[in-house]
Amino acid sequence: MSQNSKNNSQELSLRGSAKKIVEFFEITLGFILYQRGVYPQDEFVPVTRYGMSLLRPESPDLRKYIRTVLQQVQRWVVKGDCSKLLLCLVDTDSGSTIEQWAFGIDISESGSNSNEDESADNRINEEETKQQIRALLRQITSSVSFLPQLDEDAEYSFCVLCHTNASGVVPKDWGDASMSTAIVHGSNKETVQLRNFATSDHTIQASVTYSSGK
Repeated sequence: MSQNSKNNSQELSLRGSAKKIVEFFEITLGFILYQRGVYPQDEFVPVTRYGMSLLRPESPDLRKYIRTVLQQVQRWVVKGDCSKLLLCLVDTDSGSTIEQWAFGIDISESGSNSNEDESADNRINEEETKQQIRALLRQITSSVSFLPQLDEDAEYSFCVLCHTNASGVVPKDWGDASMSTAIVHGSNKETVQLRNFATSDHTIQASVTYSSGK
């Protein structure tokens, strides 16, 4: 196979992998907003993904916002310009981030390997990816058992932040986020490492950071 053919094959694989990652983010960000009670439960509708019954926001505006953000994330992931995506839950009154869900994005050895034969040996199949995603989503569901309960009388919002490298082209309507937004405020902060999942070309490393306030 010629070098150009190998490069085209690798790019197609990266694009397919990036699409799977963004599809995961789209359903997972909305599901976390439901699990953590950022919006009322009646503002979510059931949806089936990865063979599981989940919930997603019903609001077209909210879904459009998440999808628009993730379209740009997908472009960055394909080019290797995005290393992490953060979902920050924010106390509206204080403006403080009270919880941070982090998803590290690493290009796996097979994704960066120019030797096609070696890459094929290391690739994870789609069913394995789905199994790993299901395990992670179940862990997110069970996270309510250890995460602090949010104040029912308070109002919360969220923001999505991306860690990009210097070569990442940032759209004009995007801006640099304040460092304080990415930092969880409060005492006794704890980080819980969650399950990872892998596509043919990337590995997603998930965690949640929160303040126990004890």
